Parts: sequence; structure tokens; C-alpha cells
Amino acid sequence: SRRAADGDEHHRHFRVVCDEFFDRMALTDGAFRFMQDHPGDTCELRIGAYYFAAQMLEREEADLSIAFLEQEPARDRIDGRIIGKDSLDLVISRQLIDADRRTDILHAAARLPLLLPERDTRLLNMAMRVCGELEISPAVSFGQTAADVVMEVELGGAFTMLPHRFAQRYENRALVRLPLCGESGAQLVYGAYWL
Repeated sequence: SRRAADGDEHHRHFRVVCDEFFDRMALTDGAFRFMQDHPGDTCELRIGAYYFAAQMLEREEADLSIAFLEQEPARDRIDGRIIGKDSLDLVISRQLIDADRRTDILHAAARLPLLLPERDTRLLNMAMRVCGELEISPAVSFGQTAADVVMEVELGGAFTMLPHRFAQRYENRALVRLPLCGESGAQLVYGAYWL
């Protein structure tokens, strides 16, 4: 933020709103570095749905928003920079497949509904494009948070698609992740946006 970058003597309170799918370790590391480099300044971190992150920035309730967006915000007031790339993983319960082969995973997913978090339209649009590329046509339903969706998927009643780095958090659970990095519709770009 311009305000955080200028060299005034006053203590600043820097507000960061982050998409729930972004790497939280990178976010907290960045906040700690900021506070070490700027003694007396504070950094408030909030995690939420991407539309929450974008809206808070537009309403000037945040100094920095980190999210992956289908469309970048209007550039008349907002600046931004690409800070990372990722791709989606298809995530399904291990109990539904005989082997971790791609064909077995896709065959099992084709019989299930697609469960996504909180009516997240950007994730829905991406997931439907990828399902088309994979030639599966699931019914779609929505859960609450991404963590709730993962728990329901683990029980075997649905599959989901989540960003790879986010899905890795659940590596030790009874889930199988099929990286979709080769599918063109599964590519995401994270950006940092500020006024």
C-alpha cells in the first residue's frame, strides 16, 4: 500500500484480507517480516471468501487484498501484481476408488455430485470448465467453508475441486488428490491488490 510504503514517523495499522485458499504460511510470514521491518506498526490479517477480500478493499476497509479472481478489479483506483500461480486438484474419498489411477478417480467422480464451498462462483466456473475437459457432468451442490467441504468429501458423498496448495493441507486424510495441472481450465493466478 502507498500508505504503508511512505516513510512517515507515525505508527500504521496495515489491514490485509486474504482469500481462504491462499497459502496462510506465506501470509503470516509476510506479516511477521513487515512488523520486524516496521517496529511499532501493526498488521491485521483476515481470512475470508474471495468476494469478501475484494469488497473490503473496494470499501477501503483493507489496505491489501490477496485473492485469485476470474477478473481483475477495475484499475481506475486499484493497483495489483500477480504473486503466484496454482492449479486445481480433484479431491475424492479414498474409500470410493480401487486404485489411485487417473481413470479410476475420474470414473468414481463421474458418479458423484461436485461439492464446492459457499457458492464460490469463480471456483464453480473453473470447476465446470474442467469437468467439461474431463468429460464428466456432475450435479453441483455447495457446502459452507472449504474445510467443511473437505470433511463431507472424506465421507464419500461427493468430490470437490480445490487449489492444489490448499488441498495439500489434507494430505494425511482419507482422501485422494488428482492434480489437474495439465488441464487448461484448472490454472489459477493469485494477485495482490491495493488502492
